[in-house]
This record gives sequence, structure tokens and C-alpha cells, in this order.
Amino acid sequence: MQQLADAIIHPSHNNCFMCSRDNPLSFGLKFTQNGAGAIFVTFTGNSNLQGYNGILHGGVLSALLDAAMAQCLLHQNIEAVSGSTQDKD
Repeated sequence: MQQLADAIIHPSHNNCFMCSRDNPLSFGLKFTQNGAGAIFVTFTGNSNLQGYNGILHGGVLSALLDAAMAQCLLHQNIEAVSGSTQDKD
């Protein structure tokens, strides 16, 4: 396996709930990319994040997947969002 690059925080994510270092409520995830473009992160849940007893809440899992998808784009200098509240007149 190739050496992982240093984790980066894109400027648009300074307050991200998943990867920010500035947001005190953030999970503080450190996504890294290998030379082949794959994104990696290590996350360990706890009982505060469960839905059913002993099972990670689906919303937390969805947020992790959303963050990973965003990081795949950000590591290619592409900013994207899942949706927008702006009118398209």
C-alpha cells in the first residue's frame, strides 16, 4: 500500500461537523488520500452514537458516507453539495 498523504481541511469546511478542527462539536475526522486517489478515515463510534442498543445510528453512518464522498471531490479540488436552498429562477 502506498503512503497516505497528510490529511487536509478544505477552507470551505472550517466548521464541518465531521472534519473541522475549529468546530468544538466536530468528530474531527482526518481524511487522507493514497496515491491511487482512494480516501481513508478511521472512526470509532461509542454508545452516545447508537440508535438501537449496540448499533451505530443510521444518521451518523449517513453523515460519515456523505463526508467521505465530499472528501473524494475535495481532494480533486472540486466543491459540491448534496442540495441547495437557492431558487433557480
